Order: sequence, then C-alpha cells, then structure tokens
Amino acid sequence: MKLYYILGILAMLVLAGCTAQTAEPQATDNNAADAPAQVPTAEAPSLEVPPEAPAEVPGDEGAAPAEEDEAPAVASGTEILVTATGFDPEEVTVKVGDSVEIRSAQGLHQLIISGDKSGAIDQGVRLEEGASYTLVPEKAENIRLYDVISKKDCQVIVEE
Repeated sequence: MKLYYILGILAMLVLAGCTAQTAEPQATDNNAADAPAQVPTAEAPSLEVPPEAPAEVPGDEGAAPAEEDEAPAVASGTEILVTATGFDPEEVTVKVGDSVEIRSAQGLHQLIISGDKSGAIDQGVRLEEGASYTLVPEKAENIRLYDVISKKDCQVIVEE
C-alpha cells in the first residue's frame, strides 16, 4: 500500500515539474564594470547601392578614368559554433572591443563564460539550436566558454 502512495507522489512531482515554467536567468550587477558588454544580435537587411557612373567632364573624353580610393574593409566579428561534439574553433584570438558571436549550430547548449581576470562573466547562457550570444570583451584576458551539456570548452584570447 505504501508503494502506491510513493508512486502517486512521484507521479505528481513529475507532472508538476513538467508543467513548471522556468524563468530566464537575470543578469547580476556584481562586477558590471569588469564584465564584457552583451550585444543582442539581429540580422540587418541587405541594402545594395548601385555604383555611381563617373561624371563626364567636357573636354575630358580621352582621359583615363580617375582611380577611386577604396574604403577600408570593415572587420567582421568572430564566430564560434557550438555543436554536440564541442566548439569550432576551440581557440580564437580577438582584440579588446571586438565582437565574438557564439552560435548554436546543433542542439541545445548551456554555457558558462568566465574570464581569468574578471571572474564569472555569464553563468546562464542558454542557446537553442540556431540562437546566438554576442560577447564583447572590454579588457585583455583569457575567457573560457564551457558547455555544461557537451562538457567541452573553448578559449577566447583577448589582446590589447
């Protein structure tokens, strides 16, 4: 008889646990000045601008076209993919202020992010498949990304 009561209580606990909603982790403000800024990612719309035709100057028909100064290339951020087998790449080197996008390429991942100088940066990064998290380091240090689910880690080396 006791066995039926225990099984009934366990069944109720399982049902209650399955229906409970979990709250998103709240950011703590312990070391806000030392922690890297988190920047939400959103895809910007693609805007194509047609190249302008060079203006014709009267009396300049035979002259060679003037060379245009090329704009410097804008550096894109670094991307780290998280899969069931770990991180790709397992180590990256970035500069202070560069953005590092951490994207779940496969499955669910729970990340703990910590720096060797700033301590715990974020202990509750939950990434569903396709979701991403952007890390912007604010000082030179070594940052470790650890996936609780796959038990793999990644090293982000931040230089001045």
